[in-house]
Amino acid sequence: MFYSLIDNHLFKELDHMNRWMEDIFQPGALRSKVFNPVVNVQRKDDQILVEAAVPGLNQEDLEIHLKDGVLVISGERKREEGVETLVNGIGTGRFRRALRLPFRVDESSLDADLKDGVLSIRLVQAQEDKPRRIEIKVK
Repeated sequence: MFYSLIDNHLFKELDHMNRWMEDIFQPGALRSKVFNPVVNVQRKDDQILVEAAVPGLNQEDLEIHLKDGVLVISGERKREEGVETLVNGIGTGRFRRALRLPFRVDESSLDADLKDGVLSIRLVQAQEDKPRRIEIKVK
């Protein structure tokens, strides 16, 4: 059994290395990879910060929508014309990321900026969705 575990692990490692070598030495092997930005979502008190890694994209390449408690980030990373892609680790094409928010948002407080390839979106919880303290009356 011990040998079969080693053989199995070794086989997986060799298979992984074989795929990696194919990606490197076969031009265009990764050409069809679709761009899908990595997203971080952090919550602190009544605010949420969403950060999306969108390297090489400009403001006009991106759209942000908020509807029914769902934040949607979409856009397109275009392939440069006349350039042969040998390895495409970032990917190209249209993308759409939808994130369900844990509370309703004060839409007047929405704030988004793009800096150094990171899209940052700040959302504040709507006043009517915040917990309220209810006073107990003594009779």
